[in-house]
Amino acid sequence: MAFQSGDFSESQLTTSLVTADRMFADPLRKADFEANIDLFKTIKTEQSANVDILQESEKDRDVKIYWATMCGEEAVDCVDNGTGDDDCDLAGNELGSDSKTYSLTKCKKWKFSVDEHKFRTNNLPMEEVVAKGFLMGDKILSEAVAATGKARIESFKGTNVVTNGVGTPNATTSETDIAANDWNERTFAYLYRVAKLNGFNNPFLLSGNNMFEERLITMLSQANAEGKGAAALYKLMRTYFDLVNIDSGTTEKTYMINRGAIAFASKVYYGATPVKYKTQDRYSIASRNMDGHRIDVYYTNRCEGSKIMHDFQMKIKYDYFLNPTGCDAGKTGVLAFNKLNA
Repeated sequence: MAFQSGDFSESQLTTSLVTADRMFADPLRKADFEANIDLFKTIKTEQSANVDILQESEKDRDVKIYWATMCGEEAVDCVDNGTGDDDCDLAGNELGSDSKTYSLTKCKKWKFSVDEHKFRTNNLPMEEVVAKGFLMGDKILSEAVAATGKARIESFKGTNVVTNGVGTPNATTSETDIAANDWNERTFAYLYRVAKLNGFNNPFLLSGNNMFEERLITMLSQANAEGKGAAALYKLMRTYFDLVNIDSGTTEKTYMINRGAIAFASKVYYGATPVKYKTQDRYSIASRNMDGHRIDVYYTNRCEGSKIMHDFQMKIKYDYFLNPTGCDAGKTGVLAFNKLNA
């Protein structure tokens, strides 16, 4: 497509987006733009809450999240009224969902510029360079979103009620300390007990480097007779790893999270069709790293001496939220386990 001098039209935008799709589908080129966001992917995989965007809340970009609730329910005695228990009256307490409205407090942006004149003297289409900019921005913003998730999970930590076993609850850090030598397949029996006694009915683990190599070797060796037992212990709980975003320095950590305890939400201001705002075009594009989420794009152009510059800003507003409907105070659905240095 011929470039339209001095502007970046809607048709050129379409060309850039198609080009970006083609690049991301190419295994060799995808490696440059694929984000390290296993933490984000884990939370989305295990998320059970429904997120409803409140379109009328333009200022705060609020979201309403519906959490399933079934607290305070217990069995009652049957009552014999002389003719037997009343089995005609079946009405009970209504089970439903609690909703809570949240403001999205996290925001990340990234900018890039393209010099139009450079593409008048070479064969590289400007649309392809813009496509690369979109892909790079997607990667940078997606990794920023995942990195934020670590801090949010830290803030959601609850208290482990199990005080015996290989783990020792630390009152200062609200974490459970486990010696480095005790992190092996047998630890999963302890973790399974911790989940039960802390009221986790559908737990999973999210770990950094802790247990990654040991578990990988064991799972690949489970066909061997001597490896079946260890593999069975590791399978007691779904386990995810993020080798980039969980650990800080030499500290290795593992989180136990109950399914549905954490929800992620993001929101864009603009749709897919560009809208003119004075000298800017504003629209949103689909993230290729964060499935189901979009990124706002702000575009304008300007003169810089004899050059015509095309400026793009990519922006996402988002947050992670903790299920507020836990039945027992102090049980947040999130526990942290710290690997003590040997």
